[in-house]
Amino acid sequence: MSSRLRIIVTGLIAQHPALGGVTWDYLQYAVGLARLGHDVYYFEDSGEWPYSTDGGPSGNEWVATDPTANVNYLASVMNRFGLGEKWAYFFPIDRRWFGLSKRDRREVIQSADLLINVSGCLHRPSDYRAIPRLAYIDSDPVFTQVKLQMPRGQLKFQKRFAAHDVFFTFGENLAQSVTTAGKRWLPTRQPILLSEWNSTAARRETYTTVMSWTSYHPLTFRRQRFGQKDLEFKKFLELPQLAAPARFEVAMSGTQHVAWESHQERLSPRELLQATGWQVVDSLTTCGDLDSYRNYIESSQAEWSVAKSGYVV
Repeated sequence: MSSRLRIIVTGLIAQHPALGGVTWDYLQYAVGLARLGHDVYYFEDSGEWPYSTDGGPSGNEWVATDPTANVNYLASVMNRFGLGEKWAYFFPIDRRWFGLSKRDRREVIQSADLLINVSGCLHRPSDYRAIPRLAYIDSDPVFTQVKLQMPRGQLKFQKRFAAHDVFFTFGENLAQSVTTAGKRWLPTRQPILLSEWNSTAARRETYTTVMSWTSYHPLTFRRQRFGQKDLEFKKFLELPQLAAPARFEVAMSGTQHVAWESHQERLSPRELLQATGWQVVDSLTTCGDLDSYRNYIESSQAEWSVAKSGYVV
């Protein structure tokens, strides 16, 4: 490394305190760059309300009107990895900041060399234009590019995208052939802190994956539908029966999006999978935090999964 940079990394760690994999997604950027010797800060300024992991008093209140648990979770993660004094979180419901003081946030922004907007989750990147270089990391290729080409309904997203200087995507082949909104895509991959993962851990004889049946509404563009994993997984429902005695397990939550899920069966996704020989476990209890998520993956024989239908298309 030839020089030490001051870098701000964005993320959604506090928003999703019960999704261990989401924490690792963003954490490995910040901690990895810090371990390379850079001066790294983590900012969570998505404009999105945080989740309540237990549904609140009624069991059906998923907006955390009190962010204490979310902020405490973020603080504990940052402390654990040496960034205890280098994070800031914006709670949009009553417009409060946690972590760094207003003065310190301003000083960091004014002196930063680079902002890495992972997953494009920054609410108003234009607020950070004092930083010389803003990098956009597209972690959901195809869907990102489709939204950028849709003529209506995505103007806010398109404006946020245009506020950046350089653009990276997990879609490595996509980056070689697609230019969107006049911007060139560069290929990149999810960074992994190898020192935090044990490849020699004892494994059980089960192929696993951690997934959502669907994550958001499918997109339709130029008469083509770009859907979620539910569409692709149905093509492989018979796999456990065909590959017996091999065992296959899916870790997923019980949350359903009946307004847009593709299945029309009387069975829920969990029931559908179990009826065709898949083992299904609750992701919130099995791999909901950093350590249990890591342990779940390390104990797997290997991963078997599907790509989102939009990726396949």
